[in-house]
Amino acid sequence: MTLAEVLVAGVIVSSSCCASLQVWSQTVQTTQAARDLVQTGELLELQWMLSRRWLAAVEVRCPVDSFALEVDLDEALPLEAGISRRLVMDHSLEGVWLTLEHNATGLLRRQLFTAAGSGWCRSSRETES
Repeated sequence: MTLAEVLVAGVIVSSSCCASLQVWSQTVQTTQAARDLVQTGELLELQWMLSRRWLAAVEVRCPVDSFALEVDLDEALPLEAGISRRLVMDHSLEGVWLTLEHNATGLLRRQLFTAAGSGWCRSSRETES
């Protein structure tokens, strides 16, 4: 083997090693990002279930005041860092939207709670008997 052949073989080996290190590095980063996303989703789901259970157990006066309900919920269930929670009246004024969002990833969980469906009070559409 000549010196030129040895140098070419060395360049090929070193470039293939670098390429494989880059692939492994990218694989590790992708795996870690996927793991973080799954953990974030589980944390968001846990906060959603706790909030939902609290809303199902609480006694609410009608008409529903979403701001007062949100303040009570924030006092009862503090949030994990990086998660925001909002309770907003529905445009039809029949219920409140519970929205949980992870600020860094943008993962979002929403559910509509109506007064009638949650057993808080009678629906405004029911007729008096």
